[in-house]
Amino acid sequence: MSEHIVSSFDADLENLRRIITQMGGIAEKMLTEGTVALVRRDAALAQSVVIADAQLDALQREVEELAILTIARRQPMAIDLRVNVWQRDGATDALYTSLFRELLTYMMEDPRNITFCTHLLFCAKNYERIGDHTTNIAETIHYLVTGRTIAAERPKNDRTPYETAEPGTERG
Repeated sequence: MSEHIVSSFDADLENLRRIITQMGGIAEKMLTEGTVALVRRDAALAQSVVIADAQLDALQREVEELAILTIARRQPMAIDLRVNVWQRDGATDALYTSLFRELLTYMMEDPRNITFCTHLLFCAKNYERIGDHTTNIAETIHYLVTGRTIAAERPKNDRTPYETAEPGTERG
């Protein structure tokens, strides 16, 4: 590749990184404000998070368009676009499992905690799903660039859906 093509490709990737970083900042702010709105039961703050979602959606469409154009024009190698997201999904799952167990303990200690902890569990599960969606995006990019799916099984550290109590035993 000529120097001009390489520098143009680098500029395209930097533009994508900039927008994705901006999206990450917006998403982080939305998660923080959404959590604060939940804890404080602040309907106005919750509504501002909902409104901010439109900006995030617009940036997502822009990233998708730029990524498709970059791939079509530059035909990058997979290593150029990967950012080891796939391996981090396991850490997100482990954090969710830990929080699940902790909240379950609070609910068992005092039934008055059940409603609030259940809402927090739903929030935690949504955070975990965000990690899953991020991983799906990384897998899709890998496939688009290489034409191959990732052969290895995705790391999963959330085993709670598969755990059961044995009959006649109490948990806790």
